[in-house]
Amino acid sequence: MLNHLHISKIGYLEPYVNLRKLKLLDNGIMEIEGLESLRVLEELSLEKNKLTGIQNLENLKYLKKLDLGSNKIKRISNVHTLVNLT
Repeated sequence: MLNHLHISKIGYLEPYVNLRKLKLLDNGIMEIEGLESLRVLEELSLEKNKLTGIQNLENLKYLKKLDLGSNKIKRISNVHTLVNLT
């Protein structure tokens, strides 16, 4: 968990290709990015950030849970590829 750390950008995750859960709650993240290498990610929590859009998730084919509460989402794109979301 990388919560409450004032992270503003998602990055440097390439070594963690087998990561299944990623929690980045209550940071300052403004854009969903840098997740391309996490191809087996099943759970992503980005609540309480500064997100205004949902994008760059199309490679996350195994994503089952996506938490984006307490953001100001205005744009949603390419979520139709996330067929495993419940």
